Amino acid sequence: MLWENIVIILLVYVFIAAIGARLVVPYFGFRRPYAPKKMPNPWEKHLVFLKGQSKSSKEFLINAFNLITAQYKGGRRQNFLRIWRAFGSAFNKKSGYLTCNMQNYLLHSLLIKSGYFKEKDIRHKYRLLRPFIHQWLEINLGGKWIIADPWARKLEI
Repeated sequence: MLWENIVIILLVYVFIAAIGARLVVPYFGFRRPYAPKKMPNPWEKHLVFLKGQSKSSKEFLINAFNLITAQYKGGRRQNFLRIWRAFGSAFNKKSGYLTCNMQNYLLHSLLIKSGYFKEKDIRHKYRLLRPFIHQWLEINLGGKWIIADPWARKLEI
């Protein structure tokens, strides 16, 4: 009886975390998010600045990653305290804590709008991470797939 209850609880958790969250949280779903047609301000200004500072796709990726990680931070405990930041438009968020899906969408959008990357060069990846689901990006950089996870401050070049 105890094992049956544990299995049921685990199945409910997996359903809520792995499926439910991906159905209701923006930029986290089963369909891939696409960059906006036009970057809203001040992100358009950031994009122009980053393009001016970057001479290659690698430089642009590093500069965009650094911009996002300078403005936003991640953290497991903050997910409980600031879960509402997982909703709404990523472009309207103030500096401070920001969920992985929002940080990844901002990075994704900057990379696409830079002209250095195409949608096919960016993969959104997911896994269960106590007790939430976590998202990061895999980016095709010169034929090699690298991991970019601004929420965890991880860029594997």
